[in-house]
Amino acid sequence: MKCIELSKRFFDEYVYPVLTDEYAILLPDISVGLIGDGSEVLGFDDEFSQDHNYCPRVVVLVEDDQFKQVGEGLEQRLLDIAPAEYLGYKLLYNDFRKFIEVAPLQGFFHRQLGMEAVPKTNREWLKLEEQKLLEMTSGPILFDPKGRLHVMVEQLAFYPDAVRYFLLHQGFRRLSEVGAIERAILRGDYICMELYRAWFIYFAIKILHLQQRRYCPYRKWMGKNLEQLAEAGLILKAKIEELIRATDLTQIGTGLTDILRFLGGFILKELRETGSNLSVQNDLFLINFDWDKVLRVLSQQIPQELKKLSPLFAPVAFWGQLFDFGGLGGDYAAVLKTNLQFLQDNHS
Repeated sequence: MKCIELSKRFFDEYVYPVLTDEYAILLPDISVGLIGDGSEVLGFDDEFSQDHNYCPRVVVLVEDDQFKQVGEGLEQRLLDIAPAEYLGYKLLYNDFRKFIEVAPLQGFFHRQLGMEAVPKTNREWLKLEEQKLLEMTSGPILFDPKGRLHVMVEQLAFYPDAVRYFLLHQGFRRLSEVGAIERAILRGDYICMELYRAWFIYFAIKILHLQQRRYCPYRKWMGKNLEQLAEAGLILKAKIEELIRATDLTQIGTGLTDILRFLGGFILKELRETGSNLSVQNDLFLINFDWDKVLRVLSQQIPQELKKLSPLFAPVAFWGQLFDFGGLGGDYAAVLKTNLQFLQDNHS
């Protein structure tokens, strides 16, 4: 059984009766959902993803100013009435998974996303981690009488257009680096070839999610999530699978160019740009794609404050572990400070 269905049933059978019988006065100010980390929030849990911290669970969110008075007692009461197992699944309560968690509504979002308030500026959006945004906006809302949880989710539903175009521009810049695959193939350097092909696929999937205004999950679910992007996702999935099967220079070149024209075509159509089929002759005979056209129309949508940011500036997990600043002994705050100092120095 999917965890979403399991959690809904657990909420109906155990959590909701306690809320209505013992916390009726508080009930209008309570929201409940299945949100946070885990494959189950995205609906991707299956027989291969129930081996770690898998159990029915709900997050009960109380208005922030009421949490100090009732939060601890409410959580303890819900823990007390719960069985050790539910429908054959052990109810986990540890550092990694809590089948019941009671938290302040805004405080829970702030803690999970590492923010002090809902982002108001483009730079504040760029500080947020895409995977966390996906986790906090994807799961089902089980109870929300005043719609407050819906409001929080809607405020974080997707990047503002300026940030979206900034990231699309960065994504196409990263895709352009695949041109080096040509020489790798000619040299017979198949390790290099596969690295560039994987790099290209990674950013192609990122770009389609951005174009479709959907947060992209981390690598484990990137291919699977293409199936959630309607017809466009299924088309790109088929094109990528064909590129993966390609073995010679001509096949790989055709596959790369086909995907580039597919993605670039979406951008031109969205921005009402005409007069180009995105084919152009250049020094890289393998990929005859009009990079300048796509980058130019995207650049026109980006405000000056973002144009002046150095290339390292992006949401902390936008590049995945390719640029994992935390793992290199730094943190994103330090990268942000470095970038801002870079701008300051160049304007002085």
